[in-house]
Amino acid sequence: SSGINAEYGQFCKTDLKKTREIIATLASQLICNSSTIMKQSLVHGNTPIGSGIYPKIALMNHSCYSNIVCLFNGKVATVKTTQRVPQHEQLFNSYGVDFEYDSKVERQEQLFMQYNFKCSCQPCREDWKRNQTVRNAICMGCNSSIVIAKGTSTCSVCKISLTELFNVLQSLEEQYHAAYKCFTRKEYDATLHHLKESQPEAHLTLPDALLLDWNDLIKKCITAIHIVTHS
Repeated sequence: SSGINAEYGQFCKTDLKKTREIIATLASQLICNSSTIMKQSLVHGNTPIGSGIYPKIALMNHSCYSNIVCLFNGKVATVKTTQRVPQHEQLFNSYGVDFEYDSKVERQEQLFMQYNFKCSCQPCREDWKRNQTVRNAICMGCNSSIVIAKGTSTCSVCKISLTELFNVLQSLEEQYHAAYKCFTRKEYDATLHHLKESQPEAHLTLPDALLLDWNDLIKKCITAIHIVTHS
């Protein structure tokens, strides 16, 4: 009897140890790979209602400026791009932090604490910050990335006049404002039409404020269309 009890006790200890290991593994996988399921509303915004494992979404790397948005219809998740993504380039998800709302130190600490990696995405490498006083543009003469501050009239690289580029940027600003007016009137298809007519990334580079606003409006519009379609 004592032998049987000893074997039973040993079995329980072994079984308990394996159970703990399985629970720890599943908990780690859930923390690192789960997506927050959102109830999305035009009035109340995004409300977390649960978590789910979506293998394809979990394969996406993180960026502190993602180029996709996750949309939910119940438990069904749909991923859509929020900016033009060149062929063979990665789709980046956000693991809960964004350079526009969280400082680099905060983002690095949160990502390391929860996911155990030091983020080296472009916003972190270049320490992006939104700046309303300059334009991050592309010279139409030499295709160099240049910073245009107040009073700048020529390319800092090839020295050509920036007058033509200024006219293009003015047109892009007008197009964005026209799209935004459509969005406030809940004319979402018209909003996307305005935004897709031009390619601001051909003349601007991130983190230019206009390009950030442009991509953000695309994201809001795609989300609104999804909500209206599935409401």
